[in-house]
Amino acid sequence: MTLHSLKGAGESPDSSLVDADLWSRLDFAQPPEVFCASWLRLQCAALPACANAVVVLRDPETDKFSPSATFPQSAAIDKSLTTIAELALMEREGQIADAQADGSIVMAYPLLAADVLEGVVAVKLTGAINQESVRNQLQWGTVWLRAYLGQRATRDTELTNERLMTVLDLIAVVLEQDTFNAASLAFVTELAGQLGCDRVSLGFRDLRGHTDVVALSHSTTLVEKMNLIRAMAAAMDEALDQNEMVLWPPVPEAQHAERAHRELAELVPVGQIDTVPLYTAKRPCGALLLESAPGHTLDVIALEQIQSVALAVGPMLEAKRRMSQSLLRTVGQAGIEQLRRFLGPGYLGRKITGLALSIIAAALTFIDIDFRITADSVLEGAVQRTIAASLDGYLVEANVRAGDLVQAGQVLSVLDDRDLRLQYLQVETERVQLRQQMQQAAAGFERAKAQVIDAQIGQNEARLALLAEQIRRTQITAPFDGIIIKGDLSQSLGMAVSRGEPLFVLAPLDAYRVVLMVDEADIRYLAVGQSGNLVLTSLPEVALPIEVSKVTPVASAKEGVNRFRVDAELLELREDLRPGMEGVGKVLVDRRAVGWVLGHRLYDWLRLQLWRWTP
Repeated sequence: MTLHSLKGAGESPDSSLVDADLWSRLDFAQPPEVFCASWLRLQCAALPACANAVVVLRDPETDKFSPSATFPQSAAIDKSLTTIAELALMEREGQIADAQADGSIVMAYPLLAADVLEGVVAVKLTGAINQESVRNQLQWGTVWLRAYLGQRATRDTELTNERLMTVLDLIAVVLEQDTFNAASLAFVTELAGQLGCDRVSLGFRDLRGHTDVVALSHSTTLVEKMNLIRAMAAAMDEALDQNEMVLWPPVPEAQHAERAHRELAELVPVGQIDTVPLYTAKRPCGALLLESAPGHTLDVIALEQIQSVALAVGPMLEAKRRMSQSLLRTVGQAGIEQLRRFLGPGYLGRKITGLALSIIAAALTFIDIDFRITADSVLEGAVQRTIAASLDGYLVEANVRAGDLVQAGQVLSVLDDRDLRLQYLQVETERVQLRQQMQQAAAGFERAKAQVIDAQIGQNEARLALLAEQIRRTQITAPFDGIIIKGDLSQSLGMAVSRGEPLFVLAPLDAYRVVLMVDEADIRYLAVGQSGNLVLTSLPEVALPIEVSKVTPVASAKEGVNRFRVDAELLELREDLRPGMEGVGKVLVDRRAVGWVLGHRLYDWLRLQLWRWTP
């Protein structure tokens, strides 16, 4: 099918084909559907052998094109008309197609108003026709549509500007007032004056989900127990529950409930009741109720204007209302709102998060785990023997040092014994002399002298025994098998040592004890007999069993923290254990809830701080 552009002007329509009744409906005040249907019938009557036609208009709100009128009325639209109409919209100029197989032709002409594409007219003609005449007729006829659409655009713009000015005026009225009550009263009074309503009332929902009437136009007092106020609140609840505007008397196509509005109308003589919900963050928070005097109703334009006002002013009034509330009420309302969001529809992410937190909270409360006290630990020998110098002397040998394994009786170090041996030799020589003197006294029958010499000999032998013991003690030996954990005299040969001076510290290898340095906050949980495990830094893969044997009630400060010494027995021995090894010990107290185990430290700290700051 070959397409050609339609350009130029033509002749005016044949007046003999005009229907007087249709011309009477061709009024610019008519809705688009009525106007286009009348125009299309007049146009098709003026065209020869018109089989099918359609008028497509743009919706100002959605900016989409849709059929507004067809010829014949309610007839299906021919596919060829759809194709050429889309092409005319795309090219923004008239289009005509060559004759089809059945001899018909189709043509389309765009509708431009103020250089804005408002729609398109497409027709299908059958039989022998004069294309030039048809084109001119169609172009002349679209003048009416363009004029109508241009006036509609101007009217919509004026209506939008008027609606905007009304909204701005009401916003200014609300912003001028400092308090919520003053803003509400000024708003409803100004709105009643602009719309000519007999009365306008404003209500907001409370924490229970019921609406409270907070302002009446031209009235500064409210009596909450009046039947009228209760009926107004019920009507507002009815509109808010249905989340839509409710009119009384209802329009024929209305599908909502209006029982509360009917009861309100029975109390006061009104011409019309209109209740519009107020929204904040897409959530209904209150309502406007407008009552018109008998014989006076609001038209469609006024109703749309009311909805625009509600959308603009509703959040502002709700914000003022929240600011005027007490802190306790604001917190309570926020909590209830969050609960409604959690339990109501929508907010899937919040529900998933809440469910996850609930599961975690239940797990923290009802699942028990081992409660264990953790503390830095060090391994010590069960017995630690300090080996000291038994006499004054000089060090001549140092056979071991810290870390060496020794056996019982092994010589650890030797002191210089030369002075002691000389003294021993001198005393021994004196003993020989005394024995000779005793023999001479016995030979001379000097009994008294012999007894004195015998006493001197006893004294001499005691000195010899003492010197012999001192000579023996110059060799310092290990009292038992073990390991030297302290002492290195290899760099101190020839040094003088004093009697009682510590030289070595020896610990056995077959008995150990564990020292746990427990934080003062946890010492109250420990008791003798509790079991646990020890993991040493040098053996991180092995958990050694331990048992608490003593809790020392004396604290020592380290790194600014008070710690108590707790002794524990090591229940399992290993050949690779050595005194002085450090690690971490854990003592099992009992089983408690996960939440308590994780949070008891914080809870104790808060209690302490509260006690500190409480008078």
